[in-house]
Amino acid sequence: MPQDSAVWRSSLDDVFARVAGAVGRAEPRGWAKAYVTGLLAPVERKNSWQLAEAAGWFPTGAGIC
Repeated sequence: MPQDSAVWRSSLDDVFARVAGAVGRAEPRGWAKAYVTGLLAPVERKNSWQLAEAAGWFPTGAGIC
């Protein structure tokens, strides 16, 4: 499984390198990459909260208040 993950990550890096010129700013590219990575991640539910946690934006269990 870790090998599969490395292959996916490498392939995803290649895809985002190809489309980098279409998006002028680095932030939206990073958000898009994190979103796609979250969709491919083995998380149980695919809602915005779980995708953000999978991307490392929020620690698991942390609230936004």
